[in-house]
Amino acid sequence: MTFGGLALTGGRLREHDAVAVLVLGASFGPLTSGLALGQVAIVSAAASVATLLALRSRRTLFASATAFMAAMQPNVGIALIARFGERRANIALLFAGVVALAGSVLAAGGVGLALRYLGVVRDHRAAEQFLAIQTTPVAVARTLGASPAVAEGLGLALALGVVVLLAVQFFSRRYGGLERFALLSAALPLTWEFAHEHDFVLLLFPALLCARRCTGIAWAAGACGTLLVAIDWLGLAQRPNGLAQ
Repeated sequence: MTFGGLALTGGRLREHDAVAVLVLGASFGPLTSGLALGQVAIVSAAASVATLLALRSRRTLFASATAFMAAMQPNVGIALIARFGERRANIALLFAGVVALAGSVLAAGGVGLALRYLGVVRDHRAAEQFLAIQTTPVAVARTLGASPAVAEGLGLALALGVVVLLAVQFFSRRYGGLERFALLSAALPLTWEFAHEHDFVLLLFPALLCARRCTGIAWAAGACGTLLVAIDWLGLAQRPNGLAQ
């Protein structure tokens, strides 16, 4: 995720860049907490970066394998759909999607049990929807005092707005595959209905892209956004001695 993401952003790789990205990774709350807790979101995010590298080097079979690994955490791996429309990416992602879906059905013991599992996931989401460990727009709105109905309405409105904005950006053809992936990665947390802090590891690549390619106000905005995402706010509230990290 660190060196791979840095390589994807382009430009000459200098020693101080490598040191800087390692420092960022070591202080990036979603990454460190995900590693500490053994979360599959870390594997999925790393596999997403590996998929991008494989597509750049035209290794379609390897891209299929890494995209399959990215699918293990669907709300993270789904950012790869930003690459649809490119022939090699279409082949790799469709193959990985079919294998992941078939594997999920087999692991569940059949279509009926897989559908029952989806019901369990829905109940899980409902049970945790407003807990402190949830970092979604709906949970944030509820924490700030909105009623459950208003919070869900705000979350839905925000998600729809984000989808429309992304569609406009994608259809404008202003951006290449990497930029579309970064845009979708940065936008996804505004649409999630269920998310923990480690899922935000998906934002490490957009952070690197902003740091390497942006200038002026855009760079400052990217740096501030990176700082806000990198801090483990819940952990800091519980353990103020983590301020140095």
